[in-house]
Amino acid sequence: MNHMTLSRKQSVLSAAVLSLIVAAGQAGFSQAPASGVGDSATQGKVPALDVISVKPNKSGTSGGSSWGPTPDGVMGKNITVHQMLVNGYHLNNNQLINEPDWLKTECFDINGKVASTDAEATGKLTVDQRQVFFQQVLKERFGLVAHHEARELPEYALTPAKGGVKLEDGKLDPRASRDMKPNAGWFSTGMSGGVEKAIFSGVPMSRLLPILSNETGRTVVDESGLTGKYNFTLSWRPATTQVPEGEVDSTPDLFTAIQEQLGLKLEPIKGPVDVVVIDHVERPAEN
Repeated sequence: MNHMTLSRKQSVLSAAVLSLIVAAGQAGFSQAPASGVGDSATQGKVPALDVISVKPNKSGTSGGSSWGPTPDGVMGKNITVHQMLVNGYHLNNNQLINEPDWLKTECFDINGKVASTDAEATGKLTVDQRQVFFQQVLKERFGLVAHHEARELPEYALTPAKGGVKLEDGKLDPRASRDMKPNAGWFSTGMSGGVEKAIFSGVPMSRLLPILSNETGRTVVDESGLTGKYNFTLSWRPATTQVPEGEVDSTPDLFTAIQEQLGLKLEPIKGPVDVVVIDHVERPAEN
């Protein structure tokens, strides 16, 4: 079983990582309107959940949570509705409008299973297809009704920094792990000692955008002009991570790290952003 475990402070970025994996590009809502599982682009390929269990979890938002696929469905432990929305519809935080406060503070344990006759087919689904399960949970158990629209919102443009881009095609970044293979087309992320590190190998810039969007709280558009596949490592200290008292830390914030390590920068702009407007959502009956 391949679950993802995260602290509440890390939930936003970790959610972004999963969105990055499933979307392989800039996060958006065009692939999955919020009206429900039946409208997903993957409908007809993904079996519907046959049983959905939802129970409140009172352990508190400061505790850890986990979510991910199971052999016959999907699970979530101590997760919020906000997390399900972000992951089920490939959203950034700034793409949710009219979100009630309790969607971010009240936690639930989720266990969804397909019928036994669909278990074999479920085991062959991609991570992207499995996100439809979260959509079904939201519609059927939380009564989600929503629509999407374009709004003019603050964004960031990813552009070359003064001095030029520090990325090269087909060469390993010397800061990357030694076992990284050129053009392998993979990436990994993780946090250690309050420092976030993302290692990319053989990937286009589109793979970086969702991480930047969720870390900054704004949609990031690629205006770098970089069209190849690259190997690089990006390390930064998230804004929500505090340096322990008495310690000196030289790890840069995200904006500085992008310039120093990649030769890129984030410029504030405004543009049309595809947002999800929540029309109705309700607390589920426990079962």
